[in-house]
Amino acid sequence: MSTSLAEESTQDLLAEPAAPAAPTTTGMLRRVAAALPFVLLGVPVLIALHYYGAGWGALARFGAYGIGLIALPGVLLWRAAHGRARSLAHDFGPGLALGYAVELLGYFAGRAVGAPLAVLVAPIAVVIAFLAVRPLRRFWRADATEPGAPLGWIWANAAIAALVLLWSCLYFARSRGLLYNFNDADLPFQLALIGELKHHLPPSVPWVRGEALSYHWFAYGDMAATSWVTGIEPETILLKLYFVPLLGVLPFALGSLARQLTGKWWPGPVATIITFFGVAPYPYGWDEPHTYVQNGLGPVEDGVILRFGLFSSPTQTFAAFLAVGLVIVLVGILRGTSTGWRAWTLLAVFIATICGAKATYLPIVLCGLLLVVGLTLLFQRRWHKPALVSAAMVVPGILFAQFVLFGGASQGMVVEPLGGLGRYGLGASTGLGSLRMGVVPTVGIALAVITAITVLAWLMIWGGVVGLLGRQQRRDPAYLLLWGIGAAALGAVLLLNHYGFSQTWFLVAARPYLALAAAGGLALLAERGGLLRARAWLLLPAALVGAAAVWAIHLSGPRTAPKVPAVSERAVLKAIVTPHLELLAVAAIVALAALLVWLASRPRSSWWGAVGAVIVAVFIGFSLPSSAVVISKDVQLASAENYAPAAPTKPMWPLGTRLAAHWLRAHSHPNDLVATNAHCRRPSPCDNLHFWFAAFSERHFLIEGWGYTPTVNKIQTETGLGGNVIAYWDPATLAINDAAFHQPSAGTVGRLRSEYGVRWLFVDERDTSVRSDLLQRYATQRYRAGNVAIYQLMP
Repeated sequence: MSTSLAEESTQDLLAEPAAPAAPTTTGMLRRVAAALPFVLLGVPVLIALHYYGAGWGALARFGAYGIGLIALPGVLLWRAAHGRARSLAHDFGPGLALGYAVELLGYFAGRAVGAPLAVLVAPIAVVIAFLAVRPLRRFWRADATEPGAPLGWIWANAAIAALVLLWSCLYFARSRGLLYNFNDADLPFQLALIGELKHHLPPSVPWVRGEALSYHWFAYGDMAATSWVTGIEPETILLKLYFVPLLGVLPFALGSLARQLTGKWWPGPVATIITFFGVAPYPYGWDEPHTYVQNGLGPVEDGVILRFGLFSSPTQTFAAFLAVGLVIVLVGILRGTSTGWRAWTLLAVFIATICGAKATYLPIVLCGLLLVVGLTLLFQRRWHKPALVSAAMVVPGILFAQFVLFGGASQGMVVEPLGGLGRYGLGASTGLGSLRMGVVPTVGIALAVITAITVLAWLMIWGGVVGLLGRQQRRDPAYLLLWGIGAAALGAVLLLNHYGFSQTWFLVAARPYLALAAAGGLALLAERGGLLRARAWLLLPAALVGAAAVWAIHLSGPRTAPKVPAVSERAVLKAIVTPHLELLAVAAIVALAALLVWLASRPRSSWWGAVGAVIVAVFIGFSLPSSAVVISKDVQLASAENYAPAAPTKPMWPLGTRLAAHWLRAHSHPNDLVATNAHCRRPSPCDNLHFWFAAFSERHFLIEGWGYTPTVNKIQTETGLGGNVIAYWDPATLAINDAAFHQPSAGTVGRLRSEYGVRWLFVDERDTSVRSDLLQRYATQRYRAGNVAIYQLMP
């Protein structure tokens, strides 16, 4: 790798210091300046979290556990594994990722033997060892010979983290209260899984007996461990806290990886900006109701984290953070800078935890490794042994996840080339998306246009990858790994389809690595063009021109995209193609201007590098306005309500559910089985996503709801029916369950007790067919709150 050009500029705040700061007044001031952003930007985030429902005590306990028992041992182990201690800003991100991996493995071991608090053994032992063993003490402080992270890098990452977290508070924490707004099926589903992981390993579906939990559930293990250690209610962790360290530290973790990849500091913040805010340009339709944005869908499939992956999936947020640690380890192994048993141990630890954290990660990582092997064999006529060994370690993780954790099920994913593209905003809002699930679409002009715009949008977000086409980069296994991860994710989006858009998660998983490739390519183009020496100012104006062009096209064109029934398909196609051609024209004009500037100055560097960097900067500018729209909508909504917590909504569950469920949790054994008469979130037809009782009580139910299970996914894939309206597949058992509530007798109630092992009845008394007068003869009422009653079945 060539010397960083950023280091040659004393004006660049992101430039690496020429030498480590001496312990002088200047060095002290630098340390204060490095800590200042965490105070100035961290305090508002804490205030916002508290204002939206996280108590100060919960924040203090959560922070102490995260810093003292996850991050601290993780950073120490990370430094020891690499044999050196770099700056805390550099090591904290990957160290925290390793700390989470150690926490998970420790918790699963303890939970398996019935001692969940054994999760504390490993971190405490690590801290004690690094205090007591003399050779390990050096890892408590950064090595004086290691360059510290530049102040500009620290401030930039802290600012991005604060922006994301403050927006998170407005978008998520403000509207999800502990006592309301739980009607969304996903939140009780997630809460029920936390409760399940608190008490059982291996876990099963808690809301219906006999269903394996064929899901990536490791994130809920982390939240369960946190609840055990801190005493914080799982609801508070899920709705207010879990995402804070994951999103807040992610910019620093990505920055550390970018530094490792490029040898420069500034590509880190650039990659993070693209990761979070790079959105497919959408120069029309902003004035429509944001149905597609609210549903996590953009104009085309771009896997944008802002709309889709921040909070709707804790598994994604958790796995995204762990994956950065995995890729950092892989880059070191592939380049040969990390060798020996420590590197391979780190790789094994990350594979073991990521395999159950999210199903999408290891397959695309494997594709990246196979690309390294294939291209190295093709161009260098040799086997890349570290990549082969790494791939051999990843394969068992994939097999374990698919056949043990997921039971070999497809979970509703089908092979359907281009079938998912028309279901996104561009096809759905215009009426061009007539493609339906399960049918391979016929190639036509509309599908071709949507596909072309999708690919163009991808280029506008990640156009910097073209900078990696040089001979040297084609031989760099680290960049080939990024290429392979990105190509696998884009291929999955084009080839696969899922009724819940789950193919998107492949692209969400790959976004940071596509962004890193784009930022690395931009750095190489800028270096070749000499822009960072004298004409770095060209890049920022180019990005601003790109952003302004999108706004201008939107303001000057139609406010909404036309729809097929109203006008002809040809007119609609012209309307959606024209703005994208205009954007390309803007990029061409800016590129020509950059070329003229280069010709006037006649630098020694290559003109194509300078022009390429400017075009990439324009493309990045194209991708930013849509993210500003998404954020501004949430800010405007919060502002209209004086930033107050969202008004409570009327819960769909019966009055007294939480009180009764918490009483049951406190007075029953985790292995007790519960029966209930409540199965449908909504009647006529029955919506089977009824998880509230299991979620709040942390107990197993014979039959509550039955949605989000392997059986429902299988039936949905086979029949095409909506998963939430599929009837229960064992009507005889359902009839036996309900008979105990509707026709209570010694036989019906006793059958639940003797044949199924039911110990408790959780009764929704809004059901007028429940015979409470008769039920009291055969079961003992133990608790009542609102419209809920708890009965115990005696032997």
